[in-house]
Amino acid sequence: WAVSVSSLAPEVQRARATTAPANVVRSPLRRTIHCDVSSVPVEAALVQRDDLLPGEALEGPALIVEAQTTTFVSRDFTAVVDSLGNLILTRSLQEGTSV
Repeated sequence: WAVSVSSLAPEVQRARATTAPANVVRSPLRRTIHCDVSSVPVEAALVQRDDLLPGEALEGPALIVEAQTTTFVSRDFTAVVDSLGNLILTRSLQEGTSV
């Protein structure tokens, strides 16, 4: 016996280009972590992944927590939520400059 199954591939929705974030999230929740940039303990923002909306940004150091994983945003990165809800992390070259 042999079975062959096929279907048409669905059209993939493309995320809109991420421009300047609409809102920078400031979390009152903090957690002390060992910083990978400065090698000293620092206070990191603690944010629930489900609380982040498209267009919002979170500057490191931060921890984005969800049931399956935790995303670490180090001090030299910014996380932005794109139009499909993906986290886009961008590294800063220096204060106020990013790649």
